[in-house]
Amino acid sequence: MILPVMSLQGLVDATASSLDGARALFGRPVAASGLPSTNGLQSLKTDLGATVDTVPATWRGGGGEGYKTAGGHGVAALDNVVGADRGVGPQVVTVSTESRDGRSGMNNVVADTRAGVNAIAPSTDTPAGKTVLVDHLEGQLDRAKALLTKSEQRNILLANMIRASGGGYGARPMGGGGMPM
Repeated sequence: MILPVMSLQGLVDATASSLDGARALFGRPVAASGLPSTNGLQSLKTDLGATVDTVPATWRGGGGEGYKTAGGHGVAALDNVVGADRGVGPQVVTVSTESRDGRSGMNNVVADTRAGVNAIAPSTDTPAGKTVLVDHLEGQLDRAKALLTKSEQRNILLANMIRASGGGYGARPMGGGGMPM
């Protein structure tokens, strides 16, 4: 089998394209600080609880008890969501940090690849220089692959952690009945 011959420039260009594509997998760097809704939901839960607790004693019968029961379910549902937010929020921050760190690592690989190519380029008119360049490019691609593999493993772990923490979003309020939030 005869393999196509690629020029050194073609090999450098293909490597650059692969590394740029790998870097793009990390997306734009975004800073996350958790879920911004958590504090508002906590305040809403506190206000709803206080409102339910202040139902006048004169509200007797089905209407008063129904109001208290529905309000209690609402407080419990908000408590579930706030708890889930508190579990998921730190994981969102971790995912953001991992993405920024991965992109930064890939930026280092790209910069090191360019610096190496520029340093080796003057000697590529010799067979030894060509071999050094090819070895450098292969090493940098291996380095990028290792970074992507590590990131993928970490992303799977984080996705499972978020999934587990987010289980509270679908939980029914304590005491049965009511609608889940």
